[in-house]
Amino acid sequence: MTALTLEVPRASALAAIANHLRRWWFVWLFIGVLAALVLYPLAVLFFASFRTGEDAAAAFSLANYQRVFSSPATYQLIWTTIWLAAVRVALAGVIGIFLAWVVARTDTPWRQGIEVLMWVKFFAPPLPIVVAWILLAGKTGLLNTLLSNLPGVEGPVLDVYSYGGIIFVSTLQLAAFIFLLTLPAFRSMDASLEEAGRVSGASSLKVLRVVTAPLLMPTILGAALYAFVFCLESFETEVMLGTPAQIYVLSTEIYVLSQQFPNDIAGATALSTFFVVVVGAIIALQARLLGGRNFTTVTGKGHAVRPVSLGGWRWVTFAICLLYFFISAVLPLSMLILGSFMRGWGIWSASAFTLANWQVSLSDPRLINALTNTILLGVLVGLIGTAVCAGATYVWVRTAFSSRRLLEIITWAPRIAPGPVLAIAFAWAFIGGVPIFHPILGSVLMLALVLSINALPLGSRILSGGMHQIAFELEEAAQVNGAPWWTTFRRVMLPLLAPALVTSFVLLFLIAIRNLVLIVFFYKPESRVLSAILWEGWRGGNPERALVAGLIMMAISMVALLIALQVRKRAGIPSLY
Repeated sequence: MTALTLEVPRASALAAIANHLRRWWFVWLFIGVLAALVLYPLAVLFFASFRTGEDAAAAFSLANYQRVFSSPATYQLIWTTIWLAAVRVALAGVIGIFLAWVVARTDTPWRQGIEVLMWVKFFAPPLPIVVAWILLAGKTGLLNTLLSNLPGVEGPVLDVYSYGGIIFVSTLQLAAFIFLLTLPAFRSMDASLEEAGRVSGASSLKVLRVVTAPLLMPTILGAALYAFVFCLESFETEVMLGTPAQIYVLSTEIYVLSQQFPNDIAGATALSTFFVVVVGAIIALQARLLGGRNFTTVTGKGHAVRPVSLGGWRWVTFAICLLYFFISAVLPLSMLILGSFMRGWGIWSASAFTLANWQVSLSDPRLINALTNTILLGVLVGLIGTAVCAGATYVWVRTAFSSRRLLEIITWAPRIAPGPVLAIAFAWAFIGGVPIFHPILGSVLMLALVLSINALPLGSRILSGGMHQIAFELEEAAQVNGAPWWTTFRRVMLPLLAPALVTSFVLLFLIAIRNLVLIVFFYKPESRVLSAILWEGWRGGNPERALVAGLIMMAISMVALLIALQVRKRAGIPSLY
């Protein structure tokens, strides 16, 4: 009798498991494939850091960690990375938060136009912008050439290859990033709170300091921590401006260790795992400080967002916004255009300009091939990343799948590993590991796979927001009327989710065509893209023709951004994030 009593629950449990697998087998297959692509490289990276050799008989030990972290140079490297990131976040935070306040809370003229200009600045590819600042503030740059003509000025005054140059160029880019993160919160805050402060006799500046800033502190802290992670993983500015001056941070040191001859993959791997721990701790700290709060507050209480009247000062804030955009975008873009017509780098004279760079570049099959590869790469990443994120977010937002949070964790996992770390992880896993990927190594398809994995956190965030906004009753009504799941998804979900899908595609497209750190680890001559052309031109002593590739990158990015902004306008989306 006892045996029979035990068998019944066991059989019932097995039947429940079988029923679960019959219903959710495709989701489990999806999770397995995604885990293999996302978690497997990170796990391989972690275990590889303990190996003392690359052959199958290699022993496991802490030797790599002992070698890397017993060197004083490592701690100097970590300190440089941290203080550079902190300074840039502090400066960019002041600029970005001020600009967000001006656009969202004041009566400054042409605020909508200023917001569009900030989007343009943020999505301008950083690599061409950095090259433009080299052309502007390098030793033979235009600004130094003009300053040297002043009385009493000898030699170059500005030096972009320095800590100051890295901070200045990065801060301009980071300010737009913080602006976009904090703008929705400024717009959603109840204006009556600020109005009460002004009625009490407080000035606009005091209201900003005493009322607005404390209320927005969760958003500001979240944006600052996210921007700090962004700085830790930053690569283009640091490698192009820091390497000539022997200034190294974690991302550039990992790149140097993995690319030098003979390379030190073991040391790069040990340093990479430390990077993962630091970024993971920062993300955990962000979650703890924010306490689950979102960047945009939407409540049932109606309130009006009344702009603060600045009087005559509104023209001052307007001028400050335009000055920022001029310095951060117009000036470097002008130098890109000017530099693409130069006969020689840093030669400034009436006869120093020519059309030869454009003629030679546009007739070079490598540039045409790179242009084709760039667009193909962007389209593939946009489609693959959006499709995977749409499937994942649908499961964890719209279904009762018991392990749906596991899927959410997997899609967020790449966020803990910055670009150089992901590159090392993918190299270990795909090049030296799973043979199934060997036929596509170095191809555009391989680049698209790596970049799609890297884009999972952003794409899933965009689409999960869109999924949450769609009421469950709409699906239930279709199912009650006898519509199968696929018909319900196609006729109900897809039309309502279309704005978020298009936004995700455009953003992932933009991120793919501007990426460098993952590209340089995996591309081959036949899979060369525009960012690689620009990188090779800068390193190979032919920067003038490389600037042509940079301008084409800028043009593609701006067209894609205009499409995204148009979609946002028509669909009423408050933010592209």
